[in-house]
Order: sequence, then structure tokens, then C-alpha cells
Amino acid sequence: MARTITGMMIRERRRELGIKQVELARRVGISASYLNLIERNKRGIGGALLGAIGRELSLTVDQLDGSAERRLRASLLELANDPELGDPEMDPAAVDEFIARFPGWARGATRAHQRYAEAAADAESLSDRLAHDPALAEAIHEMLTEITALRSTAEILATTADIDPAQRHRFEYNMMDQSTRLSVTGSSLARYFDRIAGDRRRRNPQGDAEDLLDRRGDISLSLDAAAERLRATLIEDGGDLEAALRAALPRALRPNIDVQAARNERVAMLTNALVAERMPPEIGAILDSTDAATDSPMYAIVRNELVGRVADAIRLPAAGFLELGRRVHWNFEDLIRAADDDSALVFRRTAALFARGAPRATHLVVDASGRVLRRRGALDLMPRARDIDCPNWPVHHVGPFGSRLLITIVMLSGSERRLAIAGSRRRGMAADMLILDQASSADTVYAVHWQETPAPVGSTCRICIHQDCDSRREASVITH
Repeated sequence: MARTITGMMIRERRRELGIKQVELARRVGISASYLNLIERNKRGIGGALLGAIGRELSLTVDQLDGSAERRLRASLLELANDPELGDPEMDPAAVDEFIARFPGWARGATRAHQRYAEAAADAESLSDRLAHDPALAEAIHEMLTEITALRSTAEILATTADIDPAQRHRFEYNMMDQSTRLSVTGSSLARYFDRIAGDRRRRNPQGDAEDLLDRRGDISLSLDAAAERLRATLIEDGGDLEAALRAALPRALRPNIDVQAARNERVAMLTNALVAERMPPEIGAILDSTDAATDSPMYAIVRNELVGRVADAIRLPAAGFLELGRRVHWNFEDLIRAADDDSALVFRRTAALFARGAPRATHLVVDASGRVLRRRGALDLMPRARDIDCPNWPVHHVGPFGSRLLITIVMLSGSERRLAIAGSRRRGMAADMLILDQASSADTVYAVHWQETPAPVGSTCRICIHQDCDSRREASVITH
């Protein structure tokens, strides 16, 4: 099977680069007929020849020898055999060709299946705990018993005028005792649910990656230094960054860019490709300091995030961005216009630089269904919700590239208020939103918005405490 995938990968990559079979055979010192047999999976390949072909096609031996593809194949077969997601027309014999021809789609399908499996396992585990866990049932029963007793005692004291002082003292002592037991039981339940939440977080590589980067504190100085060094090798002030990136990247490493892509999209893809190819030592140092296995999903997420942050800093250097932000009092519409109308880039840089003078903010990337895909910046400003399906969040009402920002004062659970600034929707339907508190927005043009009536927001209507919300779409299971 590995040989099958290797031959197909060589053929597809050669065609992608526009290299004729005769030319590739000449470069690696074999006949065109022998290369044809390799590509048709009639001959095995390994050792020096595999390395030589890999160098000509800008692929590593690991990419060509089939080990990664074997894992991918096993995951796809698992998906095909899933009783909920599988389909009779999923032909196992076509898996190898699918991986070789469409590796990105194959990896995406397996990641989606993995997330589905993890979510299903979480739901089943929580449902089982709520239905059958004797400790949970006993704790809830004990709480209800104490609450009932406490209410009865309070009702007697409130409705009976002439109670003997000694008897009143006994009632008050009972209330204190019942309150203490209720507090202990409540604390035990809180620890229980925290433990469940901790178990779930440990199975969430995206959340683990966000927590790891948050614990590292301000890493923007080292990443910006790497970006400044790379940018200096590309262009001088006022130069064309896109042209410089195309010149610096070997043709084989340039990403496939849609002809309809906007300039900021093209520059973003090229910059990320350059940083990934050069891999500054600052990124390696941060990765080496983590305790994540190099083949773990969390490691890959952190690596991609760091590459993206350096790429962002190349496109929007810190000094100029911070100076312009102060000059326009952090009017994000002005900042976005200066950044080729890329609201996502401006929001990411704001979140990355809050320790160096930008407003303290959380940056969220939200898909069309309300799922939070990324969290960056000051994470404490926003609860760890993975879904914000509530229609009152402005992120659900933004338009495409170039549209105006939507700005709303929102009220979270309790009385906490936040300033939510939603940017335009990207291709692929993801949108970006910044979350600030009143202190962090005091020196911005948005300070006047705090006089507005806040819009109540939550995760979803079903578990939202705002009972009187005009935007409610279904009843809440929570009473407040």
C-alpha cells in the first residue's frame, strides 16, 4: 500500500510542478521507462533514489515513504466504517488514489471525523454521568434537601411574630448549620464539574494550544524580531511585498492561489509559506519549550499559530501599527483601510500586541454556525465558550470583505459588559470579532458606546439565563 501511494504521489506532484516524466528521470539518473513503472506502482522505490526524487519535487522522504499516508488511510477507513457517517458507496479500494490526488481534503475529512468522534464521546460520557453517577445524584439530592429545610426555617422566622427567644435562637442556629452544609455540598459539586471540564479540555488540542500560548505570556517581542529580520531580507521601506515574496519563494513552494483572491489574501498565503520554509529559530525555541509530542495535534496547532504570527508581523510591523493606532485613537476602520481592508489581520495584531500598547482584547474567529474556531489575546475577557450561537452577537450580522464594522455593547451572564467589534466575513464564511472591556477601550474612539443599552448575549438560547431576551429562539433549560 505504501508503494501504491508513493507512486501516485510522485506522479501527482510532478504534474503539479509541470515537470515532464523524461525530465525528472534525467535529473535523478534513471530511465523514463523505469520512472513510468514507479509512478504506475509496478516497481518499488527507496533509499537514495527516493531521496533524489524527493529533492527534485520538494518533498521529504517522510512524505514519500507512505508512513503519514498509512495513518491517513487507516483514519479514512475508520470513517468509512462509521455506522453514522459511512456510506455504501465509499469504496475502500479508492482510498489510496484519494489520498494521493487530494491529500488536503483527505486530512480535512479525518480531522472532521476525529472532532465528531470526540464530541460524541463527550456527550455520551456526560449523559452517562448525569443519568447514572451515584455521587452526583446523592450530592444533588442533598442540596435539594438542605435548600428545602433552609427555606422552611426562614419561612417560620419570617411569618411568626412572637417566637420564644430560646426557640428563635435554635432556628437561627439551624439556619447557620444548614447553610454551612449547603456550602460544602455546593463546593463539592463545583469541584466535580471542574474535574469533568478539565478532562474534556485535555482532549481538546485547540484549547490546549490556546492555554499554552496564554501561559507563555508576551511572546510577541521574539516573534516580531524574527519578522523584522525576515522582512529586511525581502524589501526596503516602500517596496512591493507581494513581488518580493514571489521572488524569494522557490516556484515549487509557492501556494496555489485562487485567481480571484484579493491582494491581501495572496500576500497572506505567500508570507505564511515563506515563514514556514525559513522557520525562524525563535519559533523553534518556543516549540522546544513545550511538553507536547512533535507528532501531536496540539504541537501542529501551536506551530501553525506561531508561523502565522510571524507572517502577520511581516505584513504589519509592530512599530508602525502601534504608532498609527495611537494616532487614530484605535479607530479600527482607519487601521483596516491601512492594511488593505484586512480586518482579520488588524484584529490578530491587536490581540498579539496588547502587552505593548494595543488595547487589551480577545480575538475570536467564529464560523457561520457560531462555533469559536480560535481564541487569541487576553483570554480572560471572554468565557471559554466554544459556541456563541446567540443572534445578539454582532459577528452573526457582518457582511463580506470591505463592509463596515459592527459595534455592540453586550451583557454576558451576570452583569459583566463587553464591547464587541465584528469585522467583515472572510471567504469560507468565518468572521472575526474583538472583545474589549470598558477599561481597555477608554482611550479609543469607541468609549462613547458604553452609554448604550447592552444587548444580552450567551452561548445558545437553550442554556442562556437572559429569560426576557427579544431574540430568544427557544426556551432555556435554565431558570434564574
